[in-house]
Amino acid sequence: MIRFSFFFFLLLSTTLAFAQPYTSRLGRFRVDERKGCAPLTVTFETLLPGGCGANPCIIDFLGDGFTQPADSRNTSPASFTYTTPGIYLLKVCYSNQCAANEVDDIQIEVVANLQPDFDLYTCNGNGVQVKINDNVYNQYIINYSDGTSTTVPSGSLAKDNHTLATAGAKTVSVRGRNLNAADNCATLQKNITAVAAVAPGNFNSLTAINESEIDLRYILPVNTLSRIDIALNNASTFQQLKFTFEDNRDTVSNLSNNSAYYCYRISSIDACTNTAANTSPIICSVRLNATAQDGFNRLDWIGNNTGVTAYSVGRDDQASYFGGVSPALTTINDTESICNEEHCYRLTANYADGATSTSLIKCVESFTNQQPPALTDITASINDNEEAELVWTDAPQATVYYIYKNTNGGTYAFLETDTQSPFTDTAIELATNACYQILYDDACENKSNLSPEACPVVLSANLSTDNAVNLSWTNYQGWTNGIVGYRLEKYSQSGGLLRVFNVGNVNTFTDNEVDLFNQQTYYRIFVLPNDGALGAATSNRLEVIRRPNLFYPRAFTPDDQGPVENEIFRVFGQYISSFEMKIFNRWGELVFTSNSIDQGWDGTFRGVDQPDGTYAFVSNITDFTGRIFTESGAVVLMRKK
Repeated sequence: MIRFSFFFFLLLSTTLAFAQPYTSRLGRFRVDERKGCAPLTVTFETLLPGGCGANPCIIDFLGDGFTQPADSRNTSPASFTYTTPGIYLLKVCYSNQCAANEVDDIQIEVVANLQPDFDLYTCNGNGVQVKINDNVYNQYIINYSDGTSTTVPSGSLAKDNHTLATAGAKTVSVRGRNLNAADNCATLQKNITAVAAVAPGNFNSLTAINESEIDLRYILPVNTLSRIDIALNNASTFQQLKFTFEDNRDTVSNLSNNSAYYCYRISSIDACTNTAANTSPIICSVRLNATAQDGFNRLDWIGNNTGVTAYSVGRDDQASYFGGVSPALTTINDTESICNEEHCYRLTANYADGATSTSLIKCVESFTNQQPPALTDITASINDNEEAELVWTDAPQATVYYIYKNTNGGTYAFLETDTQSPFTDTAIELATNACYQILYDDACENKSNLSPEACPVVLSANLSTDNAVNLSWTNYQGWTNGIVGYRLEKYSQSGGLLRVFNVGNVNTFTDNEVDLFNQQTYYRIFVLPNDGALGAATSNRLEVIRRPNLFYPRAFTPDDQGPVENEIFRVFGQYISSFEMKIFNRWGELVFTSNSIDQGWDGTFRGVDQPDGTYAFVSNITDFTGRIFTESGAVVLMRKK
């Protein structure tokens, strides 16, 4: 409650400059404003002749009761500011008792101070239209940046067209005002760019959401009233769909996307004349259809390719499975579809300005009755475990492979199934010269023919008495374009490569190289294909252990008459890691022992020459591989006379 007490002295003449005075109910005072926006300042002035006289003049601005103020005022006028919207009864009492007949009043209305809601539209020729969207106030004052202003009434006529002298950035401000009220309400200022010609908007994308809806996304020029137009199954006969302003997305409903296509354009509107100024490039939906054919899926579409630079087709999770499709095409075949699988497709039209139009997703289950091609190249090898390994390029739609086997040129019999390359036959016996054939089922359960035979190379060897290795191997089969030839590789016991022999197209080779260091060696054949895309096939890894080949003379002559090699009795051999020899006379007495193959018997025992005669010997030998040999025999000792 706000209360003011004034002592008014007799004023013979009091003149106030009120903008428009409003007199109280009994005509005893007046105020300069009785309605306005918060905060509203109201000034009171008494109208009684002689003022308030000797009695106090009490003013109750809020109308909530009188009281004697602490500081009396005896001056008129007096002002008060209303900060809260509402309706107040300003009361004035001219007596201490403030009886009913001594109170005068006037109603004060304070309204919320709201900025006007208005839009600015561009027009051709640097024109601007201001459109007021609310009816909070009785009238609106529009001020332009060129210094001109105009007042428009509230309601459907609350708009104004104005032409500016130049193009460019401008400002427009609007404030609301009520009739018979203070002009103190808030002003809202907005910016606009005046243009010589109103530009159109542009589409970003069109996406078919479902059978009856399309999602449109676009960009509109600022402060431009626009209209979206639609055409059915053509790109020329357009009709109005809706007006739009400062939007960027719309969902168009009640369509038939499975049986029709739709084209759209954006028309910019000259708001001052309510006529179309310019139109955007068109964008059209695409009606896609997918049908399964024998061995492929056929995609057909209907639309309008105006402005389209290329189509792209997405399949399943790949956004652009087929890219760069010519805009002149209306059909494409997916020959890479997988039988008995559902594939889902979506077509996108790509426009020159970067816009895209995307169709509904169409799904179809593929099928084929065509026999798949047989496997052509099978690489058959023997691994270190003497198992057959078959390697092939998996057929694109194979679901299961059937492996057949024959031995020694007999009839093929089913061996096993597998789902992918490679396959390992753990039950092969090298001596049986096994061969293999493979067929497969595709995803549509169509069977291929049997592949050509695939026969791994089996390597074998025998040793000559001089430790020469005679190697032979079976012919390789399995590759359509045949072989370049064979390569034989020789390895040490530890796996180090010793020699490589390029043997050509023959099936035998003799390794007669003298090697006193490598008793145990390994051999393997590498089959080299004519087709460089294939890897080499390998034979079994064949171990060969050369013999120690022990030998000794039948007699020796330890008489210092030569030749030197006949002066000492020794046992000779190859690949010997340990040696022990004992020699006995005819009575079984041990006359010589040695632990080195290089140390022989000189025919003496304890420094004494032994008589001529026959002596027995026993040699125990361990070779490089750990094998133990015992060699025994007799040697004749004789001296020349």
